[in-house]
Amino acid sequence: MSTGSGRAATARPPLEERFHEASATPHRVKVWDAFVRIFHWSAVALVLTLILAAHLGMQEIHMALGIDLLALVAARLAWGVIGTTHARFSGFVVGPKTGLRYLGGVLRGRPRRHLGHNPAGGLMVVALLAVIAVALVTGLLLQAALEFEGPLVELLPPASDAFVDSLREVHRGSVHALYGLVPVHVIGVLVACAQHRENLIWSMVTGYKSTHGER
Repeated sequence: MSTGSGRAATARPPLEERFHEASATPHRVKVWDAFVRIFHWSAVALVLTLILAAHLGMQEIHMALGIDLLALVAARLAWGVIGTTHARFSGFVVGPKTGLRYLGGVLRGRPRRHLGHNPAGGLMVVALLAVIAVALVTGLLLQAALEFEGPLVELLPPASDAFVDSLREVHRGSVHALYGLVPVHVIGVLVACAQHRENLIWSMVTGYKSTHGER
């Protein structure tokens, strides 16, 4: 029996074919750094506790947690400028057209996969940060105007009743906006998990995602 045919049958594919197969094989890559993950879950816990404290009339706890969350949001804004690749705003903040184009892909069931935040997710991050910041700042201004306490009390001149009413309306409106954004965010994450067949929630715990060459 000739051994040549046996060698041919078990011969490895050409180098370029093996390279293509290797590059097409997904592997785990670190995407979310420790700060992003800590911020995400700390913000979730603080927002839920703030809402609960407000409903229970625990005003001192509500205000103290609000200051903590404001400091956390400020740190996230700074990290969005100087942080790691997928944490920086320049890596995921896009225009409305790009976001709508991505949502069109979602509706067709063929969204483009992104290693970091997808366009819709990036817009949601910006919206959540903005709404939370407005709610926190107006809350602290109300504390300064009504109770003469808090970190902004020395910055706020004597406020008229109309100004206080405006602050109260903006604060209430931003909280209601948050009530609307959070469910949309959760639904978006679940849809992305289903369409891309990956656990995005767990990746925000471990920091790792699988990659197929996406950006």
